[in-house]
Amino acid sequence: MAITMQLMNSRIEELETEVTFLRKRVTELETTERKLAQEKKSLKTQRQRLFSVLNRLPAYVYLQAPDHTIRFANRYFRKHFGAPNGRKCHEVLRDRKSPCPECQTFQVFKTKQPQRWEWSCPIDGLSYEVLDYPYVDLDGSLLVLELGLDVSGRKQVENDLRSLQNDLERRVTGRTEQLRDIVSKLQDEIAERKKTEEALRKSEERYALAVLGANDGIWDRDLESGEVYFSPRWKGMISYEDHELPNDLCEWKSRIHTEDYERVTNTLQWYLGGHIPVYEVEYRLRAKDGSYRWIHSRGACLRDPWGNPSRIAGSHTDITYRKRIEVALRESERKYRKIFEESRDVIFVFDADARLLDINPTAQELLGYSREELFTLDISKDLYVDPGVREKFHRMLFTKGFVKDLQVELKRADGEIVVVHLSASVTKNDESSITGYLGTIHDMTEHKKLEQQLHHVQKMESIGLLAGGIAHDFNNLLTAISGYGETIRENIDPQNQLLSSSVEQVLLASERARELTQNLLTVSRKQIINPKPLLINTIISEIHSFISRIIGEDIELTTKTCKRSLTVVADRGQIEQVLINLATNARDAMAAGGRLSISAGHKTIHSKSQELLGIDSPGEYAVITVSDTGTGIQEKDRDKIFEPFFTTKEVGKGTGLGLSISYGIIKQHNGTITVESTPGYGTVFTIYLPLIQSDVVVAAAREEVPAKSGSETILVAEDEEIVKQFLTGILQRAGYTVISAANGEEAVTRFKEHNTQISLVISDVVMPKKNGREMCEEIRSLQPDIQFIFISGYTADIILKKGIIEEGVEFVTKPFSKHEILQKIRQVLDREPGDGLISRQ
Repeated sequence: MAITMQLMNSRIEELETEVTFLRKRVTELETTERKLAQEKKSLKTQRQRLFSVLNRLPAYVYLQAPDHTIRFANRYFRKHFGAPNGRKCHEVLRDRKSPCPECQTFQVFKTKQPQRWEWSCPIDGLSYEVLDYPYVDLDGSLLVLELGLDVSGRKQVENDLRSLQNDLERRVTGRTEQLRDIVSKLQDEIAERKKTEEALRKSEERYALAVLGANDGIWDRDLESGEVYFSPRWKGMISYEDHELPNDLCEWKSRIHTEDYERVTNTLQWYLGGHIPVYEVEYRLRAKDGSYRWIHSRGACLRDPWGNPSRIAGSHTDITYRKRIEVALRESERKYRKIFEESRDVIFVFDADARLLDINPTAQELLGYSREELFTLDISKDLYVDPGVREKFHRMLFTKGFVKDLQVELKRADGEIVVVHLSASVTKNDESSITGYLGTIHDMTEHKKLEQQLHHVQKMESIGLLAGGIAHDFNNLLTAISGYGETIRENIDPQNQLLSSSVEQVLLASERARELTQNLLTVSRKQIINPKPLLINTIISEIHSFISRIIGEDIELTTKTCKRSLTVVADRGQIEQVLINLATNARDAMAAGGRLSISAGHKTIHSKSQELLGIDSPGEYAVITVSDTGTGIQEKDRDKIFEPFFTTKEVGKGTGLGLSISYGIIKQHNGTITVESTPGYGTVFTIYLPLIQSDVVVAAAREEVPAKSGSETILVAEDEEIVKQFLTGILQRAGYTVISAANGEEAVTRFKEHNTQISLVISDVVMPKKNGREMCEEIRSLQPDIQFIFISGYTADIILKKGIIEEGVEFVTKPFSKHEILQKIRQVLDREPGDGLISRQ
């Protein structure tokens, strides 16, 4: 028990000792912990102060962890490279996803030693001196503190100094070489000086001779002393001898033309002041006789090291003749420009590549484009109807050097086609190389229209000659056919229907042949007309009902007269025939019905319109317009519709004479007829007849007098046997005594034999040996009061040419009927003595 107690007391003492030790150890640990806490707080404060200092540094500073993460970056770093935001250094500084293989900063983690190196930053372009230090963080981890100091300025200074040093060394080397060269040149110059002085002396002698012999005048002025020199030639240019004109600046200024003075003096001052590089001016200088000479003055001055002028000298050239040539050239250019601008032909200029350089205003009028548009056109496509013609034009032009009057069709801006004559010639330089071409375009459109009209007139003349040639013989035959037919009709048994019908058919054919002959003469404008003053309004009003019956009920007819009284000289029957022909054509063109309009008006025709319309003379004209809504006329047929026998109708439905007859009638009345038509939209015919200032006399209707017989003796002179027999027969059956002759000479002989018995002479106009006029004159010389009736199958122009229409002469055209000739004979024989009125039948 005692032992146990001892053991327990001993254990308690041990425990107390351990407790005392532990208390002491706890106290030490607490003291150490307090010290560590204070040290951490102190370290944290120092770290904050360090980072604050680092933020104020003019250099970048950052802490890098072993995994390349940037733990801290100062303000400079963030400003230049951006906030790290936990990113790694190669992401911030190099924009790379993996570490840089050449990275030197990371070496510190291996060596744990500071290092120094230089880095050119690709982000801000600056050069940095970099210091890397190993840094232990609060948690004991190893970091790298990197400081980068901007040394760009220092590097630039170093580079500049290095460059300056190199340049200085190069210049010293070069200067040394120059000094060697200078020494060598000085030695050479000393050797050449005597040669130079000798050459200068000779040059001065040559200059003196040149001044004396030169065509240019020389002048010299010392700006410091005011001394002036004018060479003898200078004075001679204005007709002075050397001694007659003083070398004085004021003398020169006083002779400058007042209009040129300011310009000359200003130019001189600008040159002396250094504002212009050369002194050169043209002006007029007064000569001895008071006239002015044109002078071209050139000069140069000497200047001191500061640029101030000290002396000026130069030359005078007389350019009076050149100026006169320039004036002449300007006048020539003015005249050319006037011709160019005012020419009624287009004038053009092209370069060698066929590009338009210039064109006169007439082109705008001819082609319908503005000047600006003409320069932008594709000439071949936009102007030429056939682009191939332009290629042909260029081939001819560049092969022969010129083209004359090449006929070309061009398109206007509005699509209208114009016919032109194109002429051009190439232009060449001094080396005979082609530089382009120029030429003219002459509008032939009106000329072509007139040419077509002339062609039509010539064609109608040819037809007229043919018609006139056959009319005489044809009318003689018709006279006999119709005359004998009437005789047979009068003498056959009316009960014989076969003979009666046959005779009627013969007479009907004879009448149709007569109408055909008259139509041919109408086409050729060679028939005799009976023109009288007529009112156009009256004709249109009175023909309305007749045309209505012709065209039918399915065509609407409207007629419109003019408020003005329109009086023309015309044959009423023929004017009505024209309107009937036009109405008939309109009816045929409106098979399904339509509208026909006939209206009257008036128009003043001027000289330009006169040529285009084909009218004989300008003036006031009555206008008759006939328009329909029919099928119209094709363009290819429009130029041929007035030609005889031309028709677009089916065979048997038209003779082709209607429009040609109308054309002939209107032309014989000194008018014209035109046509406008659009296929599918109808046709418009326009008739122009010259107006007159006259009143229309309405003649009383004459009563038809039946043919009477007689007992007088009649001399018949006719070279056509069949006509002579016909006349002899009907006259004898009518009770007359007939004496016949086969020509003019025989007729005179027979008249001399029976002059006391003969009361009337019926004679053909054109006969062999003596024509009708010659026979008439000879017979009337024997018996002045003898009565004559002329008959003829010839056309009106031949009758008038023979000159047989005179006072006391009656005229009957062939073919004529028995009734017509017997009535005319009785009319002449029953006339009162002295009644010499002329009548034609």
